[in-house]
Amino acid sequence: MRLYRPLAGTAVRPPDLVLLDRQQAQAKTAGEHGKGKGWKPGLAEVPRMAVVALLLTVLIKTFLLQAYFIPSESMMPTLDPRDRVLVEKVTYRFRAPERGDVIVFHRPSPPEGRPEPGLPAALKRVLATLGFARADGEVDFIKRIIGLPGDEVEVVNGGVIVNGARLSEPYAEPETRDSPRVTVPPGRYFMMGDNRMNSLDSRFGLGFVPRDRIVGRAFVVFWPPTSATFSLHG
Repeated sequence: MRLYRPLAGTAVRPPDLVLLDRQQAQAKTAGEHGKGKGWKPGLAEVPRMAVVALLLTVLIKTFLLQAYFIPSESMMPTLDPRDRVLVEKVTYRFRAPERGDVIVFHRPSPPEGRPEPGLPAALKRVLATLGFARADGEVDFIKRIIGLPGDEVEVVNGGVIVNGARLSEPYAEPETRDSPRVTVPPGRYFMMGDNRMNSLDSRFGLGFVPRDRIVGRAFVVFWPPTSATFSLHG
């Protein structure tokens, strides 16, 4: 066994402790250099992360979910003005829309086909493709499906009659006006607002809604918290 003998005039300190001090000093120096080098790559990642976040937002909005603001009283008492709802776009990929579903759909507007004022046409087309602006000639509505393709629909004494049977509609405000019997064409839907006396719908000017104009099914009110609900189906 070799004994450690310090030189005359030096403090007693075994060689392993000296080596440990050197390793710690080297690690500290390397860490300081690493911090300086790692900062620049972090900044370089920001644009890439922003692009990924943008793509995820577009994909979700295009294929899965989209939030909508309720602008009018036509769906009261189910939906109040300024409610925010989530619309899911998955269900109708696997089944047809059903009577009682509350849906969002596009309607051509203005009727003359003139572009709406605002953003330049080219920029608006790009933003519409990404889901951040509405395409020219499109207005979004939210209503309830009452008549399916092939159904006969009419309103008699304030009650909605579908194929000869009166619907039970606890969600709807009373109606005093009648409307004539109509047959819903193939591939189209008869829409009505729950606020029957204050709704532009398939009875008055809106007409039948084609299947390819349906955006998705509204399934939850998420704002304000006092109105939050997970059930909008009749």
